[in-house]
Amino acid sequence: MRRRALLSVTPSSIITPTDTYTRLTYIECDGQQYIDLGYVVKEDDIIEADFILTKIANADIFLFGTADANAGLWFEFYSKTAYVRFGASESKSISSSAGKYTVKLQKGKVTLGTTETALEYEQLPNNSINLFAGKGSSYAAYSRGHYRCTKFRISDSNGLVMDLVPVKRDSDGVIGMLDTVSGAFYESAEEPFLGGGEVRITNDYEILNHIAFNADKS
Repeated sequence: MRRRALLSVTPSSIITPTDTYTRLTYIECDGQQYIDLGYVVKEDDIIEADFILTKIANADIFLFGTADANAGLWFEFYSKTAYVRFGASESKSISSSAGKYTVKLQKGKVTLGTTETALEYEQLPNNSINLFAGKGSSYAAYSRGHYRCTKFRISDSNGLVMDLVPVKRDSDGVIGMLDTVSGAFYESAEEPFLGGGEVRITNDYEILNHIAFNADKS
């Protein structure tokens, strides 16, 4: 059966409380789409995402990012190497050849899969963060992503700030990310997103974004 969400939204959203959504297995961007989340990351925030890199190229491919004249915050790939900042003027590189990733980024460290790397911290940019693109001091989106994403989440010491999951809006079929915290629906600022199949789940079951193994299970 199809599970739908009936959620009210913040006044700034253009959708109405009567909108319903169908959960999708993933949302996909192919270098044409991005979302300005309108959120300025705080020092105690933790950013988490589950994703697959769908294009390997000698070019910057941002999963998320923002910057101003003083510092940057982002996660992006150049070829098979990830480059990460959290409130710093220089990036830390992490080499990886995995096909599917889980990233957790916070002040002082980043965890990609099972690899934890220390990060420098100076100060955070004052710009709001883009999802699936970078953002510079001019506020323009650049280096848009090539990813399939199943989860994007920001939390702080008080709990979840936003928890984005891929959905299709039932009224018009538009694909985007639904924030299960606020009820806000985010669609592409330009070209429409691509999406996976509909998630079908019976009552009393919970959707998991991924499953991991530690070489001790069969």
